[in-house]
Amino acid sequence: MNKMQVLNNYVKQSYDIFNTYGKQTSAIENICMAFWVVLKDVEEEYIHYAFGHWLRERSNMPTPSEILDICRKKKSDDVKYSNMPQALEYKPKDTQTSVTVPWYKMKIEGFEKNK
Repeated sequence: MNKMQVLNNYVKQSYDIFNTYGKQTSAIENICMAFWVVLKDVEEEYIHYAFGHWLRERSNMPTPSEILDICRKKKSDDVKYSNMPQALEYKPKDTQTSVTVPWYKMKIEGFEKNK
């Protein structure tokens, strides 16, 4: 299945699932084309993520620009976090041995969550 077919499936399923506020089913082809024009250069994984995110968060039919905004944010987050190390080497006080710890499990002294 090519990307256009995948996108058309998402749009048609969304049309069936969400409130469409009186739109006629004859408009579905034009709606699919509008999504294609806006999203044709977006990677399929981001399109999939965006429609899933929308389904979890909203109850109305998305517009192409709303899906594009979600795709852009996800891609920006992916780029931002791709440069982070997966683990850090850590040498506890009073020891000769260092250990590798995933960065998200490290406790930073002096930092506490707001309660």
